[in-house]
Amino acid sequence: MVSAPPASVACAASAEEIEDSQLRYAAMEELYRFTMRINRQIPFVADASGALLSIDPIWAEWRGAPLSAALGFGLLDDAHPLDRAGASAAWDEATRHAQTFLHDYRVRMADGAYRWFRCAAEQYRVAGEAPRWRGVLTDIDELCHARTAAQASEARFRTATLATRDVIWDLDLQTETIIFSECLATAFGYDMSQTNALAWWRAHIHRDDVDRVTASFRSSPPGQRWLCDWRMRRADGHYIHIQARAFIERGAGGRPVRVTGALADLTEERATQRKIERLQSEMADSSRSGAAAAFAMLSHELNQPLTSLANFVRGARRLLDQGDPESRDRILSAMDAAATSASDAGAIVHRLNDLVSHGEGRLSAQNLGEAANDARALTCLDTAGAQVRIEIADDLGDLEVIGDRVQIRQIFLNLFRNAVEALEHTTNPRVSVSVESTGDFACIAVIDNGPGFGAGTPEALFAPFTTTKASGVGLGLSICRMIIESNGGHITAEPHPAGGAAFFFTMPLTETTA
Repeated sequence: MVSAPPASVACAASAEEIEDSQLRYAAMEELYRFTMRINRQIPFVADASGALLSIDPIWAEWRGAPLSAALGFGLLDDAHPLDRAGASAAWDEATRHAQTFLHDYRVRMADGAYRWFRCAAEQYRVAGEAPRWRGVLTDIDELCHARTAAQASEARFRTATLATRDVIWDLDLQTETIIFSECLATAFGYDMSQTNALAWWRAHIHRDDVDRVTASFRSSPPGQRWLCDWRMRRADGHYIHIQARAFIERGAGGRPVRVTGALADLTEERATQRKIERLQSEMADSSRSGAAAAFAMLSHELNQPLTSLANFVRGARRLLDQGDPESRDRILSAMDAAATSASDAGAIVHRLNDLVSHGEGRLSAQNLGEAANDARALTCLDTAGAQVRIEIADDLGDLEVIGDRVQIRQIFLNLFRNAVEALEHTTNPRVSVSVESTGDFACIAVIDNGPGFGAGTPEALFAPFTTTKASGVGLGLSICRMIIESNGGHITAEPHPAGGAAFFFTMPLTETTA
């Protein structure tokens, strides 16, 4: 039988246990306070009405005011004016229906600044006592500011994506999930809830582009932007050209783990590019046509003085072969005319250069009668021209216009030669030339009695390379219009009421004539 220990020993053991318990309690208290501090939490107790009965002393440290200032409804009194009514109403609702309470509001601190706190509480009962509330105030100020900044950043991001019309995307390669901005619905017409898998994206890339896109992604150098174009299928089944611009985030070993970028619709850009290419092609064709027109124009205009030159030389040769001494003056006249034609051919080369470059000839006062008579003489050198009576009104010699001598004579010569060819099968062929002075311009009319324009439109004859003659190149009237308009006048054509064709053109009069 074991005897009981002395009473002194039993008392000593009890003292050690008490001391150990006190140490454990102090440690737990310290741990509790550390937990509250590290989590930025302050416990409190309130009565059934919600008035504070007690609050952790940490509040005095944070608030910078005695705890008594928070008791009762002091905590609500320090709430931000904009939050006070909402917090009070939430307290009343919770205490009235014995519900849990959760509410965020701002509390004024000792320095006058406000901090965000989250108040969470629940009702409990102690036997024989009225119900009470116990809860925790948690400092969420940094969280609220971070959330506000994130919301502002997200709003700016959304605005930016709407402004750029690009589709922003974020791809997690580890989970193979992808997130698109709302512009995807506008650009591609898809429901956003159906587009969150990488497999969906791959399935909508044009099959002829898949391998190229994959190779481009895999070969993208680290630290550089990935840029790639491909075709992607819209919800309506049509493919559109898009361009991806993205940055690739890499993990250990340089393995891609995340891709963030933007998709740009290149449809309009490609259409504009095709339009530019088409316009460039048309301009090239136009340049070739212009060069051909310039050479044809040169050939057409040089043909007339060179033909005259040849005719004068042949005529002079025939007279020499006849051996008639009395033909000397006629031979000299023919040689002078030949020299004039050769000079005119050289002048035409220089004048055509001015016309093609939209320049002006050598402008001076020119007598209309002299220009018309010179053109008639050249026209009548041809066999066909000799059969046509060209009647030039005397009053043409009374008017002087501003222009170039060769160019004005060329206008008459082209109109006369066209009329002669049109009158080939006409009985008693005739061309009449008249003039009227209207203000600062002379209006000249050249009218023939031929078959007219037939079913064609007279205005169309002024277009380059438009002709009704089997052997014509369609530049005579185009040249006339170019010369006349470069001198400030205009030319028109219309059927003559008595039959035949009528051409009317204007030239500016000199100041003395006007």
